[in-house]
Amino acid sequence: MIFRLEARLLWKRIPAEIKTNNPELQKVWNIGKKLFTREIFSIQSSIDSEEWPEYLSEMMLYLRDKTVERVINLISTVYTCIHINNIVSALHLDKEATIEKIGQRGWRYDTVSGFVYPVKIEKEKKKK
Repeated sequence: MIFRLEARLLWKRIPAEIKTNNPELQKVWNIGKKLFTREIFSIQSSIDSEEWPEYLSEMMLYLRDKTVERVINLISTVYTCIHINNIVSALHLDKEATIEKIGQRGWRYDTVSGFVYPVKIEKEKKKK
């Protein structure tokens, strides 16, 4: 919460001229707002919809990959069974890439019904 407030205050302190003359800054801010408001299902599509300059592209790919992992973790926590199309939509990947991702996690995919059976993530036990 403090980070969100600090980011908003920083954004307000940036002169309007700099904001309007730097479209990359506006794009990064738009992604940042999605992070702050926890719109994790739209972060990937927002990153993919932009043409990022070389100096930002690696960071945006990293952020996208981490967001995909976060969505996969969320799905594995919440669902015991979910249709593949819902996962494709949530990850903003094509069906083949989605099947590959979930296969790496050991999830079972029923090709006949189209349903996926996520494997729950084992949380590490806290050491005392």
